[in-house]
Amino acid sequence: MAAIKATTPLPRLPIGMCCVTQLAFGVFVTLPFTTFVYMVQDFYPTASDASLSRRTGLLASLSNLSMFVSSIPWGLVTDKRGRRPVLNIGNWSAAVTVLLLGFAPNYGFACACRVVGGLLNGTLGAMKAVIADVTDDTNAPLAFSALSVAWGVGAVLGPALGGLLSRPCREGGLLFGATSCSPGSTLSRMPYILPCLFCSLLCGLAGCLSLRLPETIRRPGQPPIDAPPRCVDDAEDVPLLQPQSTSELELQSSSATPDVLPPLEQPTLPPPPVRWFRDRQCVLCLLGYALCAFIFIQMDELLPLFAAAEEGLSMSPRSLSAPLAFGGAVVFAFTLFCYPPMVRRVGLRASTRGGYLVTSLSTLIVPVAALATGGLRNAILYIAIAFRSVAAVTVFTSSMLMVNKSAPAGQLGEVNGMGQCLAALVRGLGPAIAGLEWGASVKSSTQGAHFLPFLSISLMALIGIVLYGEVDFSKEQQGRMEAVGE
Repeated sequence: MAAIKATTPLPRLPIGMCCVTQLAFGVFVTLPFTTFVYMVQDFYPTASDASLSRRTGLLASLSNLSMFVSSIPWGLVTDKRGRRPVLNIGNWSAAVTVLLLGFAPNYGFACACRVVGGLLNGTLGAMKAVIADVTDDTNAPLAFSALSVAWGVGAVLGPALGGLLSRPCREGGLLFGATSCSPGSTLSRMPYILPCLFCSLLCGLAGCLSLRLPETIRRPGQPPIDAPPRCVDDAEDVPLLQPQSTSELELQSSSATPDVLPPLEQPTLPPPPVRWFRDRQCVLCLLGYALCAFIFIQMDELLPLFAAAEEGLSMSPRSLSAPLAFGGAVVFAFTLFCYPPMVRRVGLRASTRGGYLVTSLSTLIVPVAALATGGLRNAILYIAIAFRSVAAVTVFTSSMLMVNKSAPAGQLGEVNGMGQCLAALVRGLGPAIAGLEWGASVKSSTQGAHFLPFLSISLMALIGIVLYGEVDFSKEQQGRMEAVGE
């Protein structure tokens, strides 16, 4: 087999569409963090804090729980009907439902928007399948790294714009004057239309790009996307029946007899691929991806709680924004300049396990900041966030690559659908679990109880190291080659 080129150029349209889709999806998922609390308060102005908390948590989790239900069916559709229709339906349904959310007159309508938007959204699985279709081992790390950057930007934009653009007539701001907030105006009657409109426009942009996307799924005998045209003078394109002269035909008829004809060789066909749920490597990689999503969604919930609490850092939201922005800069720089060469040098499995080790250590550094004061406290927090950002990029990107690498032939969309299903489930449960753990640690009178939620996350990261230690694609590839007699 010919050696793969050192660097294969990335096709612009598929990768650009996937990055815009990932960015829009990041905003779609994280927008509720700073919007739904106020929305539910407006729907139920006289409700108790406990009731508001339950309703807000339900509204925020409905989209992920709906995707948990629909991700596997969408994955099957991705393999049977193609990537393009699933991306079109997911992007445009998200654009419509999030815009309708801004017009929601009551709590029930808002819940319906989130449920429908989640049920019709199979974009994450289809998007990862597209990248696997159009990349190879030389450029896949760079492509999936770009997805990590897009998600990081979306995860920052969602909460920031939700807080900045919600309730403009009550909160004020430079963009909105008295004429925009007069009684009966659109912004007065629909105080959450602006953040929802912004998210809808992003999803619509992703939808426009997905309409232009050529189908990337590789059918049997079909060349991959962007394959160069085949030349008609290639040896394999010569017709099987060539016109022959009369003398050649007479010579063949006189010399060939049934007794001397060579027997026909029957081609050796490879065995059909096993189903993904019977493939040990695939199952392990899916569990690793779900564990990754579970760990970091808990950290996303736990870090602001720890920073704001008196038992933690007693920081205001504005003072926390600087270290979080620093973490975003680290994500961007590490993803673009460090992650791809690291994978080429040490390998995918070693990178994944190393990322989990850094996750475990950086998680324990965060509560140490509460033991220090002044500049030392800030330095510890910045160090912890920097290492956490590096770990997040490494583990998330490597986990996605491992899932695609482990998918059996013809089941890439279904496997990514299962990955999205598991991620949606843990993203619905993770924030609630982290909140319960932090609440229990705050109520405890035990010295150092605030370490316990971080310790539980650190131990889960160690499980990831053990889990990926069981993944070995070289043995599986050797077994497949022996099965087909190579």
